[in-house]
Amino acid sequence: MTAVVPAAGRGRSGRVGGRPRALTSEQIADARILLGAGQTRTAVAAKLRVSRWTLSRALDTASR
Repeated sequence: MTAVVPAAGRGRSGRVGGRPRALTSEQIADARILLGAGQTRTAVAAKLRVSRWTLSRALDTASR
């Protein structure tokens, strides 16, 4: 029965559950520019206030 309730809620509101992304597409584009200019991933991640791992994952996911 629990699977029926979320499906009904999604149908009406159009929303999908889950955690929001840490970086927007604009931030990912900015990160690519900074990396292309020679900045390190550590410096770019610090500027965006995310971990290096989050930055790397966002860059890999966005390129697919």
